[in-house]
Amino acid sequence: MTTAARVLDVARSQLGVAETPVNRQLYGRAYGWDGQPWCMQFAWWVLTQAGCAAQVPKTASTVVARDWYMQRGQWHARDPQPGDLVFFKFAGNSNPVNHVGFVEGIDAAGTLITIEGNTTGDNTGDQRNGGMVARKRRLTSVVGFARPAYAREDDELSQAQVDQIIRQLRSDIGFARDQILTRLGVPNPESAPAKLPPEQLAPIDPARRVDVGWARDQLMGQFAEVKGEQDRMRRDIDALFDLVEAVADKVGVPRPPAAS
Repeated sequence: MTTAARVLDVARSQLGVAETPVNRQLYGRAYGWDGQPWCMQFAWWVLTQAGCAAQVPKTASTVVARDWYMQRGQWHARDPQPGDLVFFKFAGNSNPVNHVGFVEGIDAAGTLITIEGNTTGDNTGDQRNGGMVARKRRLTSVVGFARPAYAREDDELSQAQVDQIIRQLRSDIGFARDQILTRLGVPNPESAPAKLPPEQLAPIDPARRVDVGWARDQLMGQFAEVKGEQDRMRRDIDALFDLVEAVADKVGVPRPPAAS
């Protein structure tokens, strides 16, 4: 998942970009509807470029975007954070919101530092249709904020994600065990004894070990970008896989052929 920092990096890279001619710019072309007021198209483009396409509706309407975030419980009226979408109401029409940008920061006085598309380079002119991407300082005309579901800045998995991975690991290991015991003729694998007679070991399906290895690789892939404390969990998964391999060796399950 993309972080708010990544989204702001993309937004900063566009500072100074201007329309030419009026309302013609790369964000509208990417959107597929050029020549329109484009502050929301800019927001859509930034989030899409940053890898957050699922976190923003494809719309040129600030009202539609506001309603979309409200329906998802991602709308709030105070306590903005960097990366939030900030919605404004300026003079010009009767819509409940009519301009949008990104919160880049908040200074000690509570003034928002924003990055906005289709605004002016200064405090003059039409702030909601000014023709360029600019950094602004805003204290008034703010209606509210939307917070896309960004990843945490430290790239840690949420507890819900960790729990899901653990459940999947247990399910995959348990499935492999039950398949092996079923192949051995054990009628109730979930309550099988720890020791089995030697004559039952030969027909164990080595494909079950491949399944366990595949599950392990999938889990490790999900941990690939995780840092810090999660390293310990990766080591635990490795240790568990090594244990499965050791048990398989002990009961005589042949190892699958090495990948060529």
